[in-house]
Amino acid sequence: MNYNSKVFWHFTGSPKGIDWSQIIKPNEIIKNNQVKTSEESLGVLKKIIESKKLLATCEEHCYGYRKTEKFCCLTDIPLNHLANHKKYYGDIALGFKSIKVYKEFNPVLYIPKQGIVDNAIEKTEKKELKTVEELIKVLRWDEETIKRSFHSPIEGKYEASSFSLKYPENTSLEKHFLNHLKITDFSDEEGESFYQEREWRKISDFNFDHSDIESIIVPECLKRETTEYIHSQTQSSISVISWEFIQKI
Repeated sequence: MNYNSKVFWHFTGSPKGIDWSQIIKPNEIIKNNQVKTSEESLGVLKKIIESKKLLATCEEHCYGYRKTEKFCCLTDIPLNHLANHKKYYGDIALGFKSIKVYKEFNPVLYIPKQGIVDNAIEKTEKKELKTVEELIKVLRWDEETIKRSFHSPIEGKYEASSFSLKYPENTSLEKHFLNHLKITDFSDEEGESFYQEREWRKISDFNFDHSDIESIIVPECLKRETTEYIHSQTQSSISVISWEFIQKI
């Protein structure tokens, strides 16, 4: 059994109007949203075929005000598991040859949200000498408590620490890696982690030729229409198969 499909898939039926910054697992995609119908998804597919372009319309909100640049994405899921993707992204899938994908896409790095929070904030400690009056104002403690808590005053002042928190500026290399970051928790349960999607991502639009397409998967009821459309638009040999056929394999 192959661990990768050698064909990378793009589904065209993602729900409309999702705030992706609030989504950290696939089940949340369809909690309050509906995937596009088969006909709507086919309409999107036709626009992609005609333009020979996947538009970079997605962005990942990583932490704080940090977010990725706009990107488009594919999934590297073997064919025997690909149908699990339909419930989140519709039932039309466009498959690209791996040799084209390797040149322009990169796999994403999955990391839990807490892992980002714990490591992305820069904490700076600063020690200062403060009078009792200044400490009372800052700490809202009484004078007796302050004198018990702070020892060995220097010239009538006590050494106190203050901390500042900030997001450090990212270098160009760090921004590159940030662009390929996916925030999600991990789970063995289906739909509870984006790790199951094996996403590959390209920053900016993806331009391709029809010869870069390996196959298209549609419901059986749309196979004839899709096949006729593909033959009218391309000179390439692109197979159109149905989910029903895949289930029989």
